[in-house]
Amino acid sequence: MATQDDQRGGAVETHGLERGAKVAAILAGAVAVLVVSIDGQGRPGGAAIGMLTIYGRAHVILALALLSAALTLTVVRAEPAKAALLAVVVLWGAQLGGVGVVAYRRWPLYAGCCSNYDVSVGAMKGLAAAMAVSGGAAAALAVAALLAGGHLRWRGSGWRVLVAWPLALALLVAVPRLVVGGWGDVHEVGARVVMYAGPIAVAIAVSALLDRAPALALLSAVAVDALLLTQGRPFVELGAPRSLAMSLVIMVVGLLALLRLLPLLRSSPPAAEPVVPA
Repeated sequence: MATQDDQRGGAVETHGLERGAKVAAILAGAVAVLVVSIDGQGRPGGAAIGMLTIYGRAHVILALALLSAALTLTVVRAEPAKAALLAVVVLWGAQLGGVGVVAYRRWPLYAGCCSNYDVSVGAMKGLAAAMAVSGGAAAALAVAALLAGGHLRWRGSGWRVLVAWPLALALLVAVPRLVVGGWGDVHEVGARVVMYAGPIAVAIAVSALLDRAPALALLSAVAVDALLLTQGRPFVELGAPRSLAMSLVIMVVGLLALLRLLPLLRSSPPAAEPVVPA
């Protein structure tokens, strides 16, 4: 049996991880907003106005969403709400981190082939690297906080795992193939895995290990991603044949959300006792 000191120590560790996750998420959101709002010459605007950038409108929205979730995380007190926000940070932090990794490699390509202006490639790569590191760190600390708080845990190989994990693996394979249109271009397929299919597949797999509220929040964030990422530029966003990939993600999310809600739909309030007149 755990002693009182052990329990107190565990609570302190959990609180420390939650605080670290909040700080990392705020930093990652702020960095992402800054990075996507600067154009290739270091001027303000960037993806917010669609000028001299490889980022798109979806990245502006995701960066603002991550920052908003992180700031909200600092004021909520209810455990289900905190778990839901941490779960969302896992997805959006990993996703923006992946975008940073791909952007680090693609700024030189953009400067060489598609820009009519001089691009500060070194500075842009540095900013992309900052987004990659901060986003990845925020996602990792959010996972650690969910584990420490007992929100993310192994619950046995029940129907949630048996349904969600194969679907997550299917999306990991199918989405890049549908977007790129084939397996020939390894770099393009890999970029889509790092930016989208990987974080989305992991989020769906993780949802099977969460309680209902954070799981539904995470699935909703995946659905928002699928809708957002249909807009943008070919350098770091989804390519032209994307509608089928988007529809596939939405269908999987809808199925898993419905399965989570079924127990609530099946349960009905007890019938009221008849009133016997006096």
